[in-house]
Amino acid sequence: MDHRTSARAVRALANGPGAFVSALERAPDYDAAAFESFLTHHQLLDWVAPVLSSGRAEHLIRAGFRERLREYRTTRLARNQELLRESVEVHSALADAGLGCLFLKGLYLGHRFYGDANRRHQGDVDVLVRSRQLEAALAPLARLGYDVNTNLDDGKPVAVRLREIRGRVPAKAPHALTVRRGATKLDLHWCLNSRSSGRVSEESLWTARRRFQLSGHEFETLSDEDTLAFLLVSLCEDLRRGACRAKHFLDLYLMLRALDSQINWERFCDRQREQGVLKVCINVLAVFLALWGCAAEFPGAALALGRRLRLVELRDAEEALALMERPRGSALNRVWFRRVYPRSPSRYWAWRLTRDLPHTLTRLQPSRGFVLPEG
Repeated sequence: MDHRTSARAVRALANGPGAFVSALERAPDYDAAAFESFLTHHQLLDWVAPVLSSGRAEHLIRAGFRERLREYRTTRLARNQELLRESVEVHSALADAGLGCLFLKGLYLGHRFYGDANRRHQGDVDVLVRSRQLEAALAPLARLGYDVNTNLDDGKPVAVRLREIRGRVPAKAPHALTVRRGATKLDLHWCLNSRSSGRVSEESLWTARRRFQLSGHEFETLSDEDTLAFLLVSLCEDLRRGACRAKHFLDLYLMLRALDSQINWERFCDRQREQGVLKVCINVLAVFLALWGCAAEFPGAALALGRRLRLVELRDAEEALALMERPRGSALNRVWFRRVYPRSPSRYWAWRLTRDLPHTLTRLQPSRGFVLPEG
């Protein structure tokens, strides 16, 4: 049972349990063990557990896996309550200190696009503060019990990361600090993407923010278009690292189901061009639509991509699958990332016309251009 067949069944669940079960039953190569491995590896258990652990789908999975799902679901529900409590405490602590914050991804995506915050896997809490208030945000977090001295991702002192962020080249600095309290990891963002931080109007992000309620608690997050752009750029980074999972493409799929017809795609693309990430967004859309074969469902996104095929650094669906499945640290994924997300235009073209020249010449052949799959 290959990736595309498994992904087709997973996204069918957006149309209801019946569509999901039917997609699995119709799969010519359905293999329960392979599908269970796919769900586990790609962090999709939260999405499918309510159906697969019910009697409606009992003939599609092994009994032992069904029991594991029920135990997993109980554990995850408790974990999500912990993350919600953590989010409430962080929000209150920052508000009491006179600091605003926007919650990114996580429970919000589940609440808004999955229909239930508990249907999306979440491992940590992501919070954006205004860049000038990054240091000020550490004090209330310290009072909550977070270790604000050590950056969790690399083990370096937080002070070192702060010097990088406040240094001469913030575009090369990490976009967040990562701190921990107990079992909870919190990513404290000073920007959404450091590479384009100098080209993004920070105030426009905050002016366009939207409120949402979760279990009676009110939070704020990015606008829909900013959330989509953030997701696309994050997916590109995940593909670079070999850390992309089908969960991330499910985020994109469900988001586009809700937003594709509402977005002014030309305006969206113009904004991403101004911020220096248009090629990133177009290439991630190409990977997604090629791999999941769902272009017909999203005519707005497909048209925006179709008008910009010259930007696509992808041959076909097979290359999209390879990007998805290569292990962490893959040199080939890093090369692809360098093609779609250059840091310096001059260095980029020097590299493309020397070390990357064979690929550059290949792309000029009409027969080797990317063609958007129809479905």
